[in-house]
Amino acid sequence: MVLPLPKSIALLLAGLLVTLLAGWLLHSAPSQPVQISDNHTDDTNTNSSVERPMLHSGALTTPTQSHTPSPQIRSLRGTSPDGSITVDEQGNIFITAGMRRLFEYYLATLGEQSLSSIRQQFYQAVKTQHNARIAQRATDYLDQYINYRVALAEQQQSLAASSSQLSLSELFRLKTELLTTTRLEYLGAEMTEAFYGDETLYDQYMQEKLAIQSNSSLSADERSIQQQQLAKTWPQFAQPAASERFNTVQQQIETAKEQGASPNDIYVLRSQAYGTEAAERLTALDKRRHQWQTRLDHYQQQKQQLLASGFPPGDSTFQNLIENSFSGPEQHLVLALEKTNKL
Repeated sequence: MVLPLPKSIALLLAGLLVTLLAGWLLHSAPSQPVQISDNHTDDTNTNSSVERPMLHSGALTTPTQSHTPSPQIRSLRGTSPDGSITVDEQGNIFITAGMRRLFEYYLATLGEQSLSSIRQQFYQAVKTQHNARIAQRATDYLDQYINYRVALAEQQQSLAASSSQLSLSELFRLKTELLTTTRLEYLGAEMTEAFYGDETLYDQYMQEKLAIQSNSSLSADERSIQQQQLAKTWPQFAQPAASERFNTVQQQIETAKEQGASPNDIYVLRSQAYGTEAAERLTALDKRRHQWQTRLDHYQQQKQQLLASGFPPGDSTFQNLIENSFSGPEQHLVLALEKTNKL
């Protein structure tokens, strides 16, 4: 079976292949996983979003060990696939950071072979491990990720065109906003959290650090004091070789989550690595994410009830629902997610 290349991807890819390859490592911050199930409406855990995958009935199977692409692809000779497709006994796919790594493993051959060939190899590898239905669903996720990468490369060009007129602090802030909005638009909230997780914390740290460095109104002593305060607030990033250590710890946390670790288990791991204050901040972030997802779920349930009751989609009742459920900025985000079918 040869999977057809979606027209939208073919059009986006045209003229942007070189840009996509050059910008592949656009964001250098370490990526952190937050496991989220393929069907978030099953989520009833009130403690932390990290438990969502374990709420599916059925135990996790062994992660997919996808077949290596064709050996004639020079760049991958002698390598094994990184990442995995993780499913439960019912065939529900868990969106995890491992899925993103597997996507990037296959997409690393872009330029040596066509995108259609890459997609076909990916599909066949997952099909061999599982079945055609799971393979098709996983390939749909791959297509979604490709669309995001291409769109990000295109928007990066626009940002680069105006970068000479911006300070480093302003440029980083705009790049962070670009990443956030593009991820939400093309990947949706669930995949964004699963693929990039606590990376937003690193972005916040860097944004504050650059703001201090670029603040010309500060004296040298004032700047030093603020930098010391920042280092105390974000010890996991401010210490020497912090990025490498952070990456290692986050990989340990991802593995623990995949093995069913509780929120308290994750807190202990973070405390040992970063200290109790940082662990508490990360736990609070998990709770905020869970609360946000719970609100989204409740909103969707109410909306479906209205539709089932016969209210037409354009009825003012739906506008009242969103206004009563979310703040002004949140309403814009929810409407954007609905517009792009990510909600």
